[in-house]
Amino acid sequence: MSGAPNFGLAHASYRAFRPPYPAAIYDRIRRELEPPYALAVDIGAGTGLVAAELCDRFARVIAVEPDPAMVAHLHEVAPAAQIQRVSAEQAKLNDASVDLVSCANALYWMDGPAVVAAVARWLRPGGVFAAWRYLFPRTPPSIEAVFNEEIERRWGQHRDPRVTETGVTRRWIDEQLGLTCFADLRVPNLIAMTPAQMVGFAASTSFGAAYLRTLAEPDAARYLAELEAKLAAKLAADIQGPKPTAEVDFELTLVLARAVDR
Repeated sequence: MSGAPNFGLAHASYRAFRPPYPAAIYDRIRRELEPPYALAVDIGAGTGLVAAELCDRFARVIAVEPDPAMVAHLHEVAPAAQIQRVSAEQAKLNDASVDLVSCANALYWMDGPAVVAAVARWLRPGGVFAAWRYLFPRTPPSIEAVFNEEIERRWGQHRDPRVTETGVTRRWIDEQLGLTCFADLRVPNLIAMTPAQMVGFAASTSFGAAYLRTLAEPDAARYLAELEAKLAAKLAADIQGPKPTAEVDFELTLVLARAVDR
């Protein structure tokens, strides 16, 4: 991926704490496709969250992921997927051979116009490109205040502007003659998370992981433990129970486009 952080350095947190995508995403994509469901390609596949789901829905799945640490998880999470260990910009696929290309929380790290142009070539007429992402999730106010403080004091200097930029997927698609956007919508994705899970998710982000890499290992572990304790105290003040959880809103923006004759 062009200019992307090395997510493989946070691969364990990524696999353990990244939430699944809702079934509504996959159901909507399937409804938009005419059979046969022969080949799906997931670009920026990471640890295989999406590829594993696609393997249940398509005869053949190719996962495109350049990072070797992520690929190690891909082999376990989506063993039926074929893996191209290259960036999306370097992927090799036959023209008009693919039914679906998916890209989850990754396109903004890539050379968007070049990748979208390649997607238009790969898709068969009527094939679908599905790209979705979420921003940093919304949390209850007491938790949000803690995270905002961490962003301001520690994480913000490591946060790439592309993480908060919106609308680029739709723009890149609209600029591509071989694709027509037919849906740009929000998909709810509420996840109940413990303080430990919220801290783990934060550690899996590009900026959270980058900040942790500035600390010695004992200091990083101590920082995460203190952050978890702070979140737990905030939740305990709001919610009764021995192991309180917060409802975390990972609302997704889903953009769907169809391949058309040029």
